[in-house]
Amino acid sequence: MRAQCNTLKPRRCDALIRARIPKSPKAWLIGVARHKAIDRLRREAVRKDNERAAAQELGRVVVPLDQLSMFDEQLALVFMCCHPALDPTV
Repeated sequence: MRAQCNTLKPRRCDALIRARIPKSPKAWLIGVARHKAIDRLRREAVRKDNERAAAQELGRVVVPLDQLSMFDEQLALVFMCCHPALDPTV
């Protein structure tokens, strides 16, 4: 934006900067937040369906997260035992 102003006349540059500042910054910020919240809700509503469809395409079964906790703990133990900082002779 400032790079553009270097090539423009000073009055035009000031007008360009003022045109980008909203008349009511508070209302603009609330509007942006509302639109972001709506977008997030829409994405979350579609995400589960997309995950199920992708899992079916791959021929896998979707496993609930509560059933993954034991696997995650076992995986963490494997990584801890195989860490390169550990002395292999011990």
